[in-house]
Amino acid sequence: MARPRSPMRSIVVPPRPVGNRPALRGSADGAWTPLPSRGMDRWTPLPTLHAMRPRMLLPVAGAAALASLVLAPAGAARAAAEAPVSPVLIGDLTLSAYATVAARDAPAADAYVRMERLIGASPTQRWELRDHTDGGTAVVNESAGSCLTVTPLGIGPWVEQRACGGGPLESWDIRSGDDGTVFVNRATGTCLTQPPAIAPPGQDSRLSAVPCDDGPEQLFGLVV
Repeated sequence: MARPRSPMRSIVVPPRPVGNRPALRGSADGAWTPLPSRGMDRWTPLPTLHAMRPRMLLPVAGAAALASLVLAPAGAARAAAEAPVSPVLIGDLTLSAYATVAARDAPAADAYVRMERLIGASPTQRWELRDHTDGGTAVVNESAGSCLTVTPLGIGPWVEQRACGGGPLESWDIRSGDDGTVFVNRATGTCLTQPPAIAPPGQDSRLSAVPCDDGPEQLFGLVV
């Protein structure tokens, strides 16, 4: 019998502007209402930094907390809350693959985000969590300066890197618990999803956004 997952907790991101739009302060009082997806009612708001289990994959309580390391004790993590925001890697739970955008010299049409093995300190795999104008979170790639965005309906379930414009398709609610971190798109209510862990050769490595189902492909590990 699979062990029940612990309640998921909100990530509260300090205000930081996206593009030329002013930043709005995200809700730290739990006012956001979870979207009606299966399992989402188990999430509970977390307005302040919470203690992390040893060897956790960094359940993050806010963008300012990203400067703390995975194994930092709770006291050190709280002290790091005033540190500058650090870009993060968005990996699978085994930390064997990470969300990656195409290099700058790639064809312009290749805007997809893929799960790839670690590429040194490549900025194509580094992301900043910034406050979105609607109170959610914009996930911005350090290399391209573009936002993780759900493609419009009719194109497919894929997510892409697109110019940050403050639109709802680039706004995410990021929830963290002992099992990992979930990215829920505010516009569609879908969850950021990895390709299946066990797949035949040639399996598409692109990230998608599909209905939330509590599956392991929708759990991520964030590391500094």
